[in-house]
Amino acid sequence: MAQEMTNMADTPGSPNTDSGAKTQDQATRRAKLAQIKAELFRPETKQQRIAYALEALQKAKKISNLDSATLKYIAQHADLEGV
Repeated sequence: MAQEMTNMADTPGSPNTDSGAKTQDQATRRAKLAQIKAELFRPETKQQRIAYALEALQKAKKISNLDSATLKYIAQHADLEGV
């Protein structure tokens, strides 16, 4: 049994394998995420994103006084979208 546990620890994907590779993989993923965020959230589009978010908040305020049965009905009837 102890031999089996030792063998399992050496298999790829196990927690005891090369942690340096994991660290490098995480760094690569972080760098890619940073690149994607830089592309999506450019400073020149900040005002547009803020305006869109404020508009969404205003729409949410309009429906916040509806009871749960009405909200459920609206959600189940996509043809009411935009009314």
